[in-house]
Amino acid sequence: MYEPKLSIPQLAALDPKEYAGEIKSRLRNNDAWADMVSPTLMVRTAIALRLMIQSIDHQKERATAAGNAAPGWVTSIDGLRRLLKMRLDVLIPEVEQPARSSNKETRAWRSFSARLAAILREDDHPALDDLKAPYGGLTAREWLNAREEKANAS
Repeated sequence: MYEPKLSIPQLAALDPKEYAGEIKSRLRNNDAWADMVSPTLMVRTAIALRLMIQSIDHQKERATAAGNAAPGWVTSIDGLRRLLKMRLDVLIPEVEQPARSSNKETRAWRSFSARLAAILREDDHPALDDLKAPYGGLTAREWLNAREEKANAS
């Protein structure tokens, strides 16, 4: 039986590169994978899976265009892509996967995140220092402060 090395809150606090590493290490183990699709991590995992698939596609495209895509590497990377896609499809069925988020949707999520962080700040909730923004490595508190400073500077 699998014993998790990291708790779900610890996984949630990982930077994107470390999180991708956890995905790769758990990908082939259903017991280990269960943590990655917990309600707390489900959206982050789906986003990370999409980004990993895109990265593989770009790597393969570059290697093929440069003429240095070794057959063994292509076979290996295709297998990894299939596994990532399988995990993503189970997590979010294909019909529910949007092609791309719109600017309007992105702004709505940023606004939602800012309102949520502001509510947490009212109670000085410890999650503000525990949760990290998906990009940039800022804590939620640092992200909110930077967002407010930028708004005040405008």
